Amino acid sequence: MTRLTVEDRIEIEELISRLCHALDFSRPEDFVAVFVPHGAFQARTSARSGGAVRFRHEGHDRLRAFADAAAAKRGGLGRHWTGNLVVRGVPGGAEATSYVMFLEIDPGTGQRTIPLSGVHHDVFSRTEAGWRFVERTIVADF
Repeated sequence: MTRLTVEDRIEIEELISRLCHALDFSRPEDFVAVFVPHGAFQARTSARSGGAVRFRHEGHDRLRAFADAAAAKRGGLGRHWTGNLVVRGVPGGAEATSYVMFLEIDPGTGQRTIPLSGVHHDVFSRTEAGWRFVERTIVADF
């Protein structure tokens, strides 16, 4: 295992939070900025449900289109909660796993629902600009 410094871990933790804030506060340009140019964001169903890829957005243009669509759909009324983060150094970068729960707020009624819970599997690379996502995979619990 490649050792990470405390500063590396803090930067990676903040990068994870910046991705969530970018989606939650409808800032597509900030979402794209946390990825390397060829970075990917995808979701899979659980192994119990077959493990199929639900979506995959790769490259800055497709990541921006995804973030634009999310902003238009939610209007800033969604919150990503991540926890139980484990970060580990690997040759060429870092990987992390964390739990995720997404809270969606209905703009008409204010009703809150949790349409997603699962696990994030992240791959990171250190760039000249600092740590960036190479890939984020969300695996739904069910």
